[in-house]
Amino acid sequence: MVYFQILLLIIAANGAPIIGRLLLEGQWSAPLDGGVTFMDGRPVLGKSKTYRGVAFSLVGTVLAADVLGLPWEIGLLVGGLAMTGDCLSSFVKRRL
Repeated sequence: MVYFQILLLIIAANGAPIIGRLLLEGQWSAPLDGGVTFMDGRPVLGKSKTYRGVAFSLVGTVLAADVLGLPWEIGLLVGGLAMTGDCLSSFVKRRL
């Protein structure tokens, strides 16, 4: 049962930024990397990794954890790890 709850939190962590984009449209859409480029001339993360997405992911997983009867800290941890992994994969993708 716990594995299923964690899976639902991961889904919430990755789905919440999409909901945030739809709800807030252009607000809070500044990229996390500030538009800075890496040594190879490509963006560090890209324009789709935004403050809004991270905020919605963290809040969304905390709320989802509460609904699932898990401590809010677990939701925050899962959301933070999901966004860290997402940013890391975006960074690596742009280097390849």
